[in-house]
Amino acid sequence: MPAPRHACESRSRVFFALMPPASVAAEIGELAQSLGLTGQAVSTDRLHLTLAFIGNVDDMQIDTLLARGDAAQMPAFALALDHVGGFAHAGINWLAPSEPPQALPALSRMLYKNTHSAIDGRRFRPHITIERKAAVLETRSITPIRWPVTDFSLIASGVNGAPGAYRELRRWPLLPASVEAFRL
Repeated sequence: MPAPRHACESRSRVFFALMPPASVAAEIGELAQSLGLTGQAVSTDRLHLTLAFIGNVDDMQIDTLLARGDAAQMPAFALALDHVGGFAHAGINWLAPSEPPQALPALSRMLYKNTHSAIDGRRFRPHITIERKAAVLETRSITPIRWPVTDFSLIASGVNGAPGAYRELRRWPLLPASVEAFRL
C-alpha cells in the first residue's frame, strides 16, 4: 500500500529523483570536500540525481504523477559514480557515472511519459550536482562511489516556481534484482 501523500500548496515545483542513501551521500560530501571546491557546496540532504524534472504542477497533476510512479516497474540496479566535471553554462560541478546502466535512462523515460517536457528537450545527462556558483572542474575520472539504487522518489522543491526545501511526496521501491545487477 503506497504511503499517503503530503498536502501540497496550490502549485508545487516537482521532480522525480534518485536520492542517495545516507552512506552514499556522506561519501559524495567527503569527495566534494576533498576537491577543494570554492563555490556553494550542495548539502548532503539535497544531493540527488534528477530522473525527470516536471516543474510547477497543481494537486491534480501531482495525483497523476503519483500514479505514474505507482506504475513504474524497474529492477533495482547499481551506479558507479566515477567522473567529476562541470557545466560552464550553469556554473555547476557534478559527479556522474561514465557509463550509466541501461535502467537509468529507461526509468527516466518511464517517468517523463506524457509530460509537457522531455528533459527540457535535451539529452538525458545523469549527474549529481555537488557545487553551484562554481569555477567549473575539468571532466576527469575518480575512484568510483558505488550506489545500489533500490528506489526513486517524487520530490517537491518549492512553490510557484521558486526553489525551496525538499519534501518527499512519495518513494517507490524498485523491483528486487539479482546479485549480478549490483556488480560493477
